[in-house]
Amino acid sequence: MTPNQQILPALDWFKTPQGGTRKRVFLIGSDYIFPRTANYIVKKYLHQGSMEVVGELYFPFEQRDFTEAFVAIGAAQADLILSTINGDSNIPFFQKYSELRIDPVATPIFATSIGENDLRAIPARFTSGHYAAWSFFQSMQTKEARQFIDRFQQEYGTDRPVHDPMESVYDQVFLWREAVELAGSLSADKVRKVLERGIEFKGPGGLVRIDPRNHHTYKRMRIGRIGADQQFEILYESPDWIRPDPFPAFAFPGWDCDWTKSGMQKGTAVDVNQASSATR
Repeated sequence: MTPNQQILPALDWFKTPQGGTRKRVFLIGSDYIFPRTANYIVKKYLHQGSMEVVGELYFPFEQRDFTEAFVAIGAAQADLILSTINGDSNIPFFQKYSELRIDPVATPIFATSIGENDLRAIPARFTSGHYAAWSFFQSMQTKEARQFIDRFQQEYGTDRPVHDPMESVYDQVFLWREAVELAGSLSADKVRKVLERGIEFKGPGGLVRIDPRNHHTYKRMRIGRIGADQQFEILYESPDWIRPDPFPAFAFPGWDCDWTKSGMQKGTAVDVNQASSATR
């Protein structure tokens, strides 16, 4: 999912009464390209809006001490923590949050990289009450979702959870197969030409469609709250699928990606490392 399909619509939901009418968001992430780019887009999106960015911090992948982060979050009086932390650092991050007895109702974590499989490594008492946004959750009750989950667990064990990246890979295999069959060839160039027709597949998370322009997929966004069972209670679903936009114009003026025409178009140079106050 691109940020305009996952993070931005989720922030719009957190602004609503259902999402807690959040106004002050603190950005915290692992120190690499995705968190810095996603947060750059977030800052441009929220500029002069009803929600403001009140701090921004980045840490190495192996970070184990998040005391400094929560001191800054408290000082900034944030009412939402947008986390783009990846990997095992999520364990001490959620643990420190729990140890400090911060109230997830008052200041929840909205995590962009936590799914059901990741929750297995984190005690449920650390994560209950926090949020994630994905296209697919194991708690979905559609026929396609239940069949996908049942087949997976029959093969790999009933204790194995299914999360969004697994569902996305599953979709991609079937989209690729459809493209190969239509192309009548395994040639990458011929397959790409077929992708630019906008082929579709009804996957476990619903209907997805290849965007002919940038080869990302149209898909729905869902927001889930983590429960004590380490599953997500789905609280919101976008009314329709969302078109992928890897270079939103408000953040990347003049930039575009359209493989049906001239491919990548570069615009004004941007510095995604521009940080807010309370930075690292």
